[in-house]
Amino acid sequence: MKNVYNIEPSIEQYGCMVDLYGRAGDLRKAYEFVCQMPIPPNDIIWRTLLGACSIHGNVELAEQVKERLSELCLTDSGDYVLLSNVYAVAGKWNNVETVRSSMINQRIKKTPGWSMIEVDKIMYSFVAGEKQNNITKEAYDKLREIMLKL
Repeated sequence: MKNVYNIEPSIEQYGCMVDLYGRAGDLRKAYEFVCQMPIPPNDIIWRTLLGACSIHGNVELAEQVKERLSELCLTDSGDYVLLSNVYAVAGKWNNVETVRSSMINQRIKKTPGWSMIEVDKIMYSFVAGEKQNNITKEAYDKLREIMLKL
């Protein structure tokens, strides 16, 4: 890019390359690319690679990437969850337990994802599995109605 267009690539463009290598399943090349970047990779670059490791079940590389994130002191709950998922896909249940225990010991909690639904022009938000929401029945009724239309 620099040689042809005289444009210095941004961190986002490097991230796109890591994502492309990851989607193509060429995780080793993605890792080499990150290690050879002329600018220091940030947490987003490493998390992109960790996500690709999770998709493709590459335990060894996922552990290396998680270590790099730890060195940056920028780990969050999602990193632990991704690593745990890599172990689960590989059937390494003891490692899954170790990661989950580590989260508990360090008081790291996964931020739950929220869903939203509109019922009679009113927006409701809820967490998956939430039972205390008074519109749960309405939400499931609406979901059934939508699914019948598909």
